Amino acid sequence: MMTGRKMRRFQLGSVNNYLVLRRIFGGMALAWSLALIGCAGTVKHQGPAPTGAEQKVQGLSKLSLALSPKAQADLESNKGFNQEELTRRIQDRLQAKGLVTQGVNQYVDVVVNDVRVRSAFTAIMFGFMAGDDHIKGRVRLMTESQQELRAFDVSASYAFGGLAGGQDGTRMKWLYDKFSELVLQELEKLVVPAGGSVSRTVTPSRIPSSAAPTQQLPPSPGVSTAVLPPSSANAAAASVSGVGTSTMIVLPPATPADKVLDNPTIAHRYHLYLSRPKPKAFAVSDSGAWWMAWGESLNPTVKETVPQRALRGCQERSQTPCVLYAVDDKVVYGQGAEGKR
Repeated sequence: MMTGRKMRRFQLGSVNNYLVLRRIFGGMALAWSLALIGCAGTVKHQGPAPTGAEQKVQGLSKLSLALSPKAQADLESNKGFNQEELTRRIQDRLQAKGLVTQGVNQYVDVVVNDVRVRSAFTAIMFGFMAGDDHIKGRVRLMTESQQELRAFDVSASYAFGGLAGGQDGTRMKWLYDKFSELVLQELEKLVVPAGGSVSRTVTPSRIPSSAAPTQQLPPSPGVSTAVLPPSSANAAAASVSGVGTSTMIVLPPATPADKVLDNPTIAHRYHLYLSRPKPKAFAVSDSGAWWMAWGESLNPTVKETVPQRALRGCQERSQTPCVLYAVDDKVVYGQGAEGKR
């Protein structure tokens, strides 16, 4: 039989175990809550949200991305934001889904109206206690005659910090990817690739726009225009124009180099590669293998160029031949001997 002393010890042990389990599960709940708060992306439609059953338009002719006057004025204190990189991320997703079509009547207009980027020191040392990084903007599906077919607001925020989550590359990559992911997610409810099934063209009467008047951005001749280069030689005829802070791109059809990034793993690693310092090189293979190299070799006895190191690293992980995808910031994939150095 259990004596009174043993009974008290048993009861005390049970209480202690309960308290330990409560702390563990409480900590897990807190961590989950912080994860939900730390990374977030939202979409708010101007009018009824699309269900995907609406009539859709065929293809998009171009992408226009601009900064509002407020966002432009705030750039001085948010130097980590790269307008060209955000534009490229959206462009890559549109091309990967086959939504790029020349000669159609509609395009996408994006206006970034709020940007905040914490300094690396602040993000690493204070994390979410220093607030979040975020990109907010309005996306409009427009006709060439400036009719607004649809409008929705997109917001992406990131509040993590520390050595793992506070680095500039980690934070900005997540923001660019999340913002562009939400843009594509909503556009796929409204747009099909050229040749896709569509019963009729979307009109403003079919898809209501915001009742509020659209803000027109004034020209800013004192601000230089950042224009993304075409992704390949086939895009040389692409029409590119910019006024003030806007970036206007007539998107070319997807090229073999673009299709390499259909592999999500390679696309993710290539986006990381873009933030690496020069000299650098990125190699890929048809089997899905990849490798990147940059800077000086850590082994002084190895006499290899950076492209040679990238090719060797890729080949060690691939059963099929590797070729160079990019050298520094130039895509060389599919350019003959230059892509096989």
